[in-house]
Amino acid sequence: MQKLLLWTFLGIWLGESKEAANEVYQKLLSDGESTEKPVDRSKSQTFREMVNTADYHLSMDLLANYPAGYNVMPVSNPHDVVNVSFQLALYHIVDMDAKEQTLTTNCEVITHWHDVFLMWDPKEYDNIKDTRLPWDKVWTPDIVLYNSAGDGEQGREMRTLIQVTFDGNVTLLTQSIYMSKCQVDVTYYPFDAQSCELKFASWSTEVTRLNMTLGNIDRKKILSLYSPSGVFELKKFYAVRHETPDPCCVDAFADVTYYLVIWRRPKFFLFNYIQPAVLINILALFVFLIPAESGEKITLGISTMLNMTVFLMTVMSGLPPTDQTPILSIYFAITMVLTTAATVLGVIVLRLHHQGRRGIPVPPYLRTTAKWMAVMAFTSYPPIEKQLDALNSKSKGTSRSSRREPREEYCYNIKEYDHIFKKKSIFSRASSRRQQSRKGMNGLPINVAEKQTRSILKT
Repeated sequence: MQKLLLWTFLGIWLGESKEAANEVYQKLLSDGESTEKPVDRSKSQTFREMVNTADYHLSMDLLANYPAGYNVMPVSNPHDVVNVSFQLALYHIVDMDAKEQTLTTNCEVITHWHDVFLMWDPKEYDNIKDTRLPWDKVWTPDIVLYNSAGDGEQGREMRTLIQVTFDGNVTLLTQSIYMSKCQVDVTYYPFDAQSCELKFASWSTEVTRLNMTLGNIDRKKILSLYSPSGVFELKKFYAVRHETPDPCCVDAFADVTYYLVIWRRPKFFLFNYIQPAVLINILALFVFLIPAESGEKITLGISTMLNMTVFLMTVMSGLPPTDQTPILSIYFAITMVLTTAATVLGVIVLRLHHQGRRGIPVPPYLRTTAKWMAVMAFTSYPPIEKQLDALNSKSKGTSRSSRREPREEYCYNIKEYDHIFKKKSIFSRASSRRQQSRKGMNGLPINVAEKQTRSILKT
């Protein structure tokens, strides 16, 4: 047909008349009819025989008489209640977002109910007792996740076919990835346990029309489908049925709520957050062991404080901004306070050291404070004062026994050294004056001068 149209338009375009174009069209049409292959009627008959099976007739009969599109409850009496058995199989915990406070799970929803419009006699259909039908062609319960936090009503769901038995029992399997709201408690982070829930209920049908019940599949079979997570450990997984009133309607709504109790595996946080923080905290204490002359006390203190700040920011980046403060953040904050205190004390030590070199002695109250701190640290304060007194008394005793000039005393700083030097110069001047006074006039000893003076007085 496409060739005929092509030649017709070609003839008109070349300027031929309509009669010429019609002749070309009739010629090509006759050629096409002569070249057509005869239809193989045997193959068409075989295909019809293959399609004309009992399963085909059963599906066509069930869907032909089904009241689809009218949302008719699948009961014989309009006042009857449809009992829907609901059960959830947890496959995997995909993610727990503590900052957004959401839980993402991979689940399979198993629902059972009875449909009076999907019943047949197996004898009429070659003893077929079950079949599969499209789920969107029959009635399905409008069960949704109430505490959904994802896109759309329930997140991502995948439904294929429903399983129907000859007595009207229907089974719908739905594979879903649910993102639900979860109140995350980060008080004991990263050693925390969280309790989350998945609440399923009908969106528009009350409990007087649609009653939800818990499934009867064995719990061990349900838990055998679970794939363990590398971050969380599943502690509990159970379901409870409730009847919750709704402001829209008089009657309550039946719901099935699944509770998940999960515990965070802390090994990752122990090796990547807590262990480095402890080592950095120990390193900060070595500020007091560095000599003041090295000039690296303040550098080490500031470096450790910056490292603790980075760790604290890393931990807080994944936590929600709530009033709950995790114990890991409290530990980092206390460590930062201790590191800051060590840095400040290092600055004080350097100041005292350089003041001593300039001749300013250590204040007495600081020595007393150091003694009390030594007692609190279960150590002993070095008896510097006693050692200095012993050195000074020893030097004085040696000078008296040998009647020599006293030696220089041990001193703290330059001012004390200047004071001792002045005392030494004064002592040397006094001794020289005494020696000169012991000599009499004309350089005589003092006893000869006294005798001459007495004789003059007598005369």
